[in-house]
Amino acid sequence: MGLQVLRFTEKEAQYDTEEVIKKLNTWIDDYERTHPEVVGKNVRKMRGGG
Repeated sequence: MGLQVLRFTEKEAQYDTEEVIKKLNTWIDDYERTHPEVVGKNVRKMRGGG
């Protein structure tokens, strides 16, 4: 199905939220770089310009 899963521990999510967000943003940026068709569809309107 083409799904990818990013996993974070409960401790990371609760106590290192900024690092989790950085990792998510990095993953999104890498994904968009390798899948330019996603960028063209404006799929990520909520992210605030990256």
